[in-house]
Amino acid sequence: SLAAPKGAGAKGAAPKRLNLIGLPRFHNDDIRRELEKGLAAAWLTVNGRYPFDPALKDWQAIGNAEASFVLDRSLFPRLIARLEAMGVDCVEIPLPVGVGPAAEFFARVGRRFASGAEIEKALAKDAKRARARLKAFRSRFGGLRAAVGLRMVNNYMADQLAYDGLGDLPLFLEAGFAVSLFIQGPPEEKAREHFRKRLE
Repeated sequence: SLAAPKGAGAKGAAPKRLNLIGLPRFHNDDIRRELEKGLAAAWLTVNGRYPFDPALKDWQAIGNAEASFVLDRSLFPRLIARLEAMGVDCVEIPLPVGVGPAAEFFARVGRRFASGAEIEKALAKDAKRARARLKAFRSRFGGLRAAVGLRMVNNYMADQLAYDGLGDLPLFLEAGFAVSLFIQGPPEEKAREHFRKRLE
């Protein structure tokens, strides 16, 4: 209810604006710079990173965006409903951890703003370097068995909660690990059906 109507306070030819919803706090400077470089290449401005880091002014500006990019829509149903009612598109994104998911994150941003080529060009050297490092890692460690536990932690970290804990799974797979999933939860058929659908 703090949000001003879409477009309120916009000044002239301001850069295109977007919201990031549910992304984790990236404490690594390289990750932050990569994100900023990709968005800056498309002349995009981030209103805020919700719901973890925004100030009051960011909540007031949340409606003044062309689109919101959301990690796992099921985590934020009321916020998304409010944004869509204000005319803000909500585009679901993967957790941008790993080469493939990061590329897909930027591809979805690029498609929405018709700026995919600019973003891809800006990040081409970083992507090439990341693919080379990933290939070297797989040649050394590929095939190692790894157990990934789902629903074994209760916290408010969206990256760990996204997709019932499956958000990081693509990184383990592209790194070449042989992954076994361990799912902790109620044994009732309703819960089993939920996870069957999620795994599909």
